[in-house]
Amino acid sequence: MSNTTLLYYTHNLVPKPLLLKTLSTILETSKKLNLDLVITSQFPLSKNPVYENICMESSQEKIDKFVVWGEFFDEKDYPNVKTFVIGRFPRLLTSLVKQLVYTLKKVKTENVIFTEHDILYPEGYFEAILEKLNSGSKIIYADNYVFFCRDGFYSISKAVYLSRFSGNTKFFLDFFGRRTNKLERFEPILPGISLVPPFSKVDSQDVCQNYVILGFPNPVLDIKHGLNTVGCHIVNKCEDSNPYWGSRSEIIKLISDEELEKFIRENPHVLVGLDTLTRTKWKPNDVASLFKIIPDSEMIEVIKKLV
Repeated sequence: MSNTTLLYYTHNLVPKPLLLKTLSTILETSKKLNLDLVITSQFPLSKNPVYENICMESSQEKIDKFVVWGEFFDEKDYPNVKTFVIGRFPRLLTSLVKQLVYTLKKVKTENVIFTEHDILYPEGYFEAILEKLNSGSKIIYADNYVFFCRDGFYSISKAVYLSRFSGNTKFFLDFFGRRTNKLERFEPILPGISLVPPFSKVDSQDVCQNYVILGFPNPVLDIKHGLNTVGCHIVNKCEDSNPYWGSRSEIIKLISDEELEKFIRENPHVLVGLDTLTRTKWKPNDVASLFKIIPDSEMIEVIKKLV
């Protein structure tokens, strides 16, 4: 049995075609590679999930009609899969932290691979991650990725995203466990690549040790949509196609939702997803103003002093 578990987590606010695409991909990956898979969702996705209400707070009623749930698969077909329904959460980043801690506590293996409900991974990605983990690396991070929004494919400057992390289960559980009551920083620190917002506290416990930056040849695809953290347009230029992922017309089918787009236009101040700024069209300057971008050389010196 492998010493690695796949994690798949969702708040059920994602276009149904996209959720079905990412969910089916991860299910088949777990079967193909004989990996344990832990799925947590706020509403059911399988026929026989375990129900554990870990939060009694309510979400916004206005967006409940966009929640996606259903008996999309049967656990009997996937013996290595465990599914948990954790109940309704407010649409906040701290809610995701609580969900991650709950999910990580269900893991029985030394390592985990994070996967999200709006991320597609290229062929061979998981095999490459497993190879690195099996060779003794504690943290793996894939730095080749591309974004997609309604206007097409785009790239932004280097940053760290949880959906591209894999590694030691205890490290991630400790990291997020310290953030259940007070969120100072969402992702762990990778020397030379992390961007530190001015409100983040740099702590030596947040720094990844024995890490590998994996320059996988084909990109991870991060799909931004109307219920995502940045479901808006945050760049001025988008491409109609990507060498690996194909044409815009194929990917757009996963996120097209006229009812949702109408709702967002009519309710511009409703919090959907994880942030409050998705209702306006950002400009590059606006994005830069949210983060103090520390040069790699300066970041490395900060990390050296900590560790």
